[in-house]
Amino acid sequence: MLRIREAHGEDWPRIRDFYQRTRYSTPFEPSDRIVLAETQDGIIGALRLCAEGGVQVLRGMRVLEEMRHRHIGTGLLRATEDVLRGATCFCIPYDYLESFYGKVGFRKLPLQEAPPFLQERSREYRRQGLRVIVMRRSG
Repeated sequence: MLRIREAHGEDWPRIRDFYQRTRYSTPFEPSDRIVLAETQDGIIGALRLCAEGGVQVLRGMRVLEEMRHRHIGTGLLRATEDVLRGATCFCIPYDYLESFYGKVGFRKLPLQEAPPFLQERSREYRRQGLRVIVMRRSG
């Protein structure tokens, strides 16, 4: 049975293992809020919400490859609505995921309207050859 919930401190070691398995290398901080999707077999999806530069940023959205296309990512995104409680949130997804993030109110944002640190992060991802966009969900 699938369970989606906000993580707690005792979950950190399992979250680290999950992120390593899914090749997400950016370390998370104790102040980050992480939403988990779990089954009896363990974590199958996670996303992080970080306070950066005075704004909320959704980062580290991962679902096990064999569990994709089962609405787990959508469930994780919908769970952020409760966690964010109406706050504005930004993300930098791959461009082909625009409609996916749009399901929960994220809208593509002209790069120059993003906070400067997200503009730079987006440019860095693009220099690495990643096709990303900046999106915002208004509170």
